[in-house]
Amino acid sequence: MLSRLAVVLAALAFVAVACGGSEDKGKTPSGARASCASDSDCTVSDSSGCCKSCPDQPFGMPVLAFEQQKNKCAVVECAASSDRIECPKVEPTDAFVAYCKEGTCAARKK
Repeated sequence: MLSRLAVVLAALAFVAVACGGSEDKGKTPSGARASCASDSDCTVSDSSGCCKSCPDQPFGMPVLAFEQQKNKCAVVECAASSDRIECPKVEPTDAFVAYCKEGTCAARKK
């Protein structure tokens, strides 16, 4: 009886080692959930939210998140921005290209 238990435990340990050694492709090197698998999963944006008065410096983000944000912002009514706000100069989004690096979207100059 004891030898049967030892065989079963050894078999379970072997299966656990054999199955647990694969790398998780859905994670970034830091362990976060990957937001992209290829460059086509990413786009360049200059807006991190709705109702912003000034554009952000261009950055890479997942296409799906960009579309969701665009749809959400389309139905949000924003108050008019003050004409006294002086926005910092940022480069245009078309000067950048989005790419996927280790599961995370980023942007670099063309």
